[in-house]
Amino acid sequence: MLLGCVTAFALNAVHLPVKTYATADGLVHNSIHRILRDFRGFLWFGTAEGISRFDGYSFTNYGTAEGLPHPNVVDMLETRSGVYCIATGGGICRFASRKPSEPNGATFTVAPLPPAAGLEVRSLAEGHDGTLWVGTTQGLCRSVRRAKPEAFELVELGIHPSYTA
Repeated sequence: MLLGCVTAFALNAVHLPVKTYATADGLVHNSIHRILRDFRGFLWFGTAEGISRFDGYSFTNYGTAEGLPHPNVVDMLETRSGVYCIATGGGICRFASRKPSEPNGATFTVAPLPPAAGLEVRSLAEGHDGTLWVGTTQGLCRSVRRAKPEAFELVELGIHPSYTA
């Protein structure tokens, strides 16, 4: 009886189409570090040469020529307030789309990190209170609430220097 149910289920399984995309299709680079689906349904790809946004039909690419501070994008985050944060090998930045009629179509604003944190950002997270957490190769930073302009502070983790890489 069980075998009959499993067989019937397998025969009725839906096979979804799978499409592979590469630079030949418009993706900025084939080495993808992060994929993000935003609240509008767009797919964002963080790659070794910038960002590609896919609308279901075509790619829009953003790199250093469009203002990205470093080509290697290792993490991305869409905050609850709708801001895109981009982690790169050269720091963290915020991304804002402009109207298509404006030059470049995008604005990247670099958010300075404390010098001790280094510039090589590896990961991003948003806390329940809206605090932005930034993991770098040198440590952990958090956004300073209500700071104008945006500021980050290094978090003291209490780890003995001999344990760090």
